[in-house]
Amino acid sequence: MGDAANVWIERFPKLLDGLRDVSISTGEEEIREIRNRSLGWDALLDRWIAGLEIKEGEALAVSGVGDGSHLIRLLDTLPRHCSVFCGELDKSIAKAFLESDNASKLLADDRFFLGIGELDDSFFETMEKFPVLNVVGAQPIIFAPFYQRNEEGYARFFLEFVRHLEHWRKLFGTNVVSSGDWQRNTIANTRHLIGAPDLGEFQDAFAGATLTLVSAGPSLDESLEFLKSIKENSLIVAVNSSYRAVRNAGIVPHFVLAADPFEHTAKGFEGVSCDGSILICPFIVHPPVVETFFPRILTWSGENLLASYLRLKLGLPLGTNVIEKGTVSACAFDLARIFGCSEIVLVGQDLAISSSGQSHAKDSFYSDLNGNRANVDACRHYPGNTLESVLVEEKLMVYLKTFEELARLNKNRLSIWNTSRLGARIKGIPYVEFSEIQRRLRDGQEPSINEKFCRIFDSLSDDSTSWKMARSELDKFDQYVHSVCSLSLKLAILLESNELNESKNVKDTVAKAFEIRGLLIEQLESHQDFHSILKDGALKYELLQHSREMRSSLSTENPLNKEIEELLSFAWALAEGSFKLLSDLRASLK
Repeated sequence: MGDAANVWIERFPKLLDGLRDVSISTGEEEIREIRNRSLGWDALLDRWIAGLEIKEGEALAVSGVGDGSHLIRLLDTLPRHCSVFCGELDKSIAKAFLESDNASKLLADDRFFLGIGELDDSFFETMEKFPVLNVVGAQPIIFAPFYQRNEEGYARFFLEFVRHLEHWRKLFGTNVVSSGDWQRNTIANTRHLIGAPDLGEFQDAFAGATLTLVSAGPSLDESLEFLKSIKENSLIVAVNSSYRAVRNAGIVPHFVLAADPFEHTAKGFEGVSCDGSILICPFIVHPPVVETFFPRILTWSGENLLASYLRLKLGLPLGTNVIEKGTVSACAFDLARIFGCSEIVLVGQDLAISSSGQSHAKDSFYSDLNGNRANVDACRHYPGNTLESVLVEEKLMVYLKTFEELARLNKNRLSIWNTSRLGARIKGIPYVEFSEIQRRLRDGQEPSINEKFCRIFDSLSDDSTSWKMARSELDKFDQYVHSVCSLSLKLAILLESNELNESKNVKDTVAKAFEIRGLLIEQLESHQDFHSILKDGALKYELLQHSREMRSSLSTENPLNKEIEELLSFAWALAEGSFKLLSDLRASLK
């Protein structure tokens, strides 16, 4: 392919994988035929553009890429902050487009995104970089010459686009909206976790072992006797939602995985003993969970900026990165890699609800919260492991695809088996009966797992020295945030004052405001690490709101007034974000 393809490979490297063996000549002939049937192509484009009503900030789904000429016209006339996702269902046309003269211009425009081929998850992979958080609405755009080639397919494309747009909005929205909660938990957990061993310190600690991941799907209810039979020959790892059912069945899991930052995570441990198990968690987990297991904890810090900064200041290497992908069960793949396990057995990983609507095992905290039922009418039918079809919610479908991707990435390193009789079929993870796993473990495993686990368990203890050193760094961070908060609040109050409405004071007030802005910027840039950590918490959401406000509410053409309005919005965002962080620091350091 030509230069255009190189541009596309740089932006979205996976998109071209399905075009290697596609004929370009077929696509070129199709495009010529379509244009020849549509007399007066330029006039057609003029009428098409004139008939569109597009609002600022909308996400547009366009049917068919063709030679790209209609898309170039569309991008040239778009209101501010709009983005275009074009769906091309014909791979031969897509390949011909990539060789056309228009391709380089379109592919270099960061407002333009493309999906090619079948309407599966890979079709929408490029939406990972779509500016979803700034979208104010979505609109399907029909370009008739291409839409008419496959009306049913493009109608489905429009529906799937909206669904995927909402999925990515929720995913990235959670990251932004919850960033303050994650940072607050990190600060609160530092006292107990900064001295806890990182997972990476136990590389290959269970080399060749089988890791059995216990999740809380409905099939867990019929899996407990099986777990009892293999507890001596397999490394048992329970997620927080399955822990209570496992312990009440008389099984002490070796490890417990918990990663959710919210309050309900702690409910999985209420009313049952935590003796004999080790918690594995990130710094963002709900703090009472950490307090329950302390000091029997292993942790990971990965991309957590604050935890990583503190580790480096304590002379420790950067912590291990564990990929969660929205579900704590997905952590099992990285956990198996770190521990050196040769296979994973999934128990209770249904990724489906029962025919009666049961979504989790009976003995889980979801039952306590009246959250153990799902709306069967909102589910789709999907092939099951032993059943012809099972019911899968939209969220579970996302997790199912996540497991399929992780299975594909680990297929040359791990054997992965699914024992969920009632669950959805996961591509790349075959279903096996309990008896087959029991036979494999009995024939192939040495009974040394418990001995290795006990050595780790006995080595864990309270490390108060690390906390004292981390506390000193947090004190410095507190002083930095306090200065930022004071200056930004001072600037916001000044700009909010009535002095700007009195002509005799405008120049003096503006000069003073710009002086404070200079001091504020100087303070922000005085410590680059602290600056990055500050932006990684509650301030992330405040700055997003500031950005949205500036996109929609600048109502004056006067350059000075625009600058003052933007500065006021920025000052309040910074004041509110830094104040929330300062409050969390003071609460943990008192």
